[in-house]
Amino acid sequence: MQKLNNFLFRHDIDIALLQEVTNNDLSPLCGYTALVNEDIDKRGTAILHKEGLPLSNINWLPSGTGIAGLFKDKWIINI
Repeated sequence: MQKLNNFLFRHDIDIALLQEVTNNDLSPLCGYTALVNEDIDKRGTAILHKEGLPLSNINWLPSGTGIAGLFKDKWIINI
């Protein structure tokens, strides 16, 4: 988790899309909000966004394979 946190900060990433997420507790990522969509096997997708960046209209695919959110007037889609 520390490597991901370092990468996000080093590259000043505002929004990151993650695949094959197997740990739904992404709270150690300081300064980021994590939206995680997982299936019954606890695997799935996630959107990380800097705290303060507004994501709305969050949609989850029931299979855990997709998540989407609206940022300003653009859809952020992770499938």
